[in-house]
Amino acid sequence: MGIVMAIMAVTALNRLNLSIAGKAIAEKFSFNAVIMGTVFSAFLWGYGLFQIPWGYVCDRVGPRRTLTAAMLCFAAGAAAMGSVPRLAAIAGISVLTGFQLVRFLTGVGEAAISSNVTRVIASWTSLRERGFASGLQVCGLGLGGTLTPVLIAWMMVHWGWQAAFEVCAVLAFVVVAAWHTHATDWPEEHSSVNDAELQIIHPGSRKGDVGALSTHRGATSIPWLKMLGNLSVWGLILGYGLQGYTFYVYYNWFYFYAVKVRGLGIMQAAAWTSAPFLAMALLSPVGGWFSDRLARVTDRRKGRLAAVWLGMGLASLWRKSPFRDGDCASNDRVGRRF
Repeated sequence: MGIVMAIMAVTALNRLNLSIAGKAIAEKFSFNAVIMGTVFSAFLWGYGLFQIPWGYVCDRVGPRRTLTAAMLCFAAGAAAMGSVPRLAAIAGISVLTGFQLVRFLTGVGEAAISSNVTRVIASWTSLRERGFASGLQVCGLGLGGTLTPVLIAWMMVHWGWQAAFEVCAVLAFVVVAAWHTHATDWPEEHSSVNDAELQIIHPGSRKGDVGALSTHRGATSIPWLKMLGNLSVWGLILGYGLQGYTFYVYYNWFYFYAVKVRGLGIMQAAAWTSAPFLAMALLSPVGGWFSDRLARVTDRRKGRLAAVWLGMGLASLWRKSPFRDGDCASNDRVGRRF
C-alpha cells in the first residue's frame, strides 16, 4: 500500500504540474485561456479513451506489468514537456500541437492507474479492509496534490518551468522502479507473503495456488451487455462524470484563477491550491474506515453507499470561492465566484 500511495502521489504530480506551470507556458508562447484549455483537454482525451483498454490489459496480464508500462508512459510524457519547443521544431509541427501530443501521451499513461490500483487493492486486501485501503489510495493522491503546487511553483521560480517537469519525470521513474522490483500480480506469488497472511486476504488459498490465480484473473470474456444493462454501473458512470467535472475545473484552472483574477503571488496561490488536497489526504482514510465499519454493522452495499452519500452530499453544499470579499489584491473583481 505504501508503493500504491507513492504511485497515486506521482500520478497527481504529473497531472497537476501543467496547471501550475501553465501560467509560465501561456505567457512564454502567448497562449490565451482557450488555447491552454485545449492542452489541458488533450490529457483528458488520452485519459478517457484508454481507461477501458488498460483495464482489459490488466485483467489479462496482471497489474505489475501493466502499471510498469503505464508509469513509464506518463513519466516519458513529463520528461518530454520541457523539450516540446525543440521537438516541435524537429518534427515540423507547431509548439501548441507538440504540447497537445505530449499531454495526450501523459493522459494515456495515467489512464491505467485507477483501474490497476483498484485491481491491486482487490487482490491484496480482505473484504473487510477494502474501504480503508481505498482511502489510503486516495490519500496518496491527496499527498501528491498537496505537494505539487508548492513544489512546482518553487521550482519555476528558481529553476524554470522546464526543470519542474524534469523533476516530475525523475520521481515517476523512481516509483516505477520500486513497483516493478517489489510487486507481484497476486499475493500468492510473492515470496514475502506466508500462508497465514493469505488466509486473511483470500481464505482457502495457498502459496502458488493455480486455482486462486485463475480466479483473480477473472472471466475469459467480457459481458458487455450485462454490464451496460446494470443500473449500478450507470450510477457509477454518472457519479464519476459529475464529480470529474468539478474536479478537473479545479485541477486545471484554480491556480490560474488565484493568480490572474485574485491577484495572488505565485507561492501564495500555490498554497491555496494545495489546501483541498491536504483535506483529501487527511480525511480519505477516515472515510474508508467509516465505510468499512458501517459495512460490518449493516452490509457492504449500505456501508459503501452511506459513505458516498455523506461525503459527496456535504461537498455539494459548499460551492463558493474560498476567498472572501476584500481578502485579495484584485478588489475590483472580488464579486466574481469560481
